[in-house]
Amino acid sequence: MSDYTSLTIIALLFIILISILNIGIILSKSLKAQIDLEKALYRLIEVTKERH
Repeated sequence: MSDYTSLTIIALLFIILISILNIGIILSKSLKAQIDLEKALYRLIEVTKERH
């Protein structure tokens, strides 16, 4: 019984670790997308200023 319990705890910790890593990857991708969006907006503002 104790072997089964420790195995379950290890499996749960592993699942939690994978979840944390996935959240980290998602956050870094959304941060990069946000930075790209800001760059695109600044470029759009520059192009608009150049035309006037």
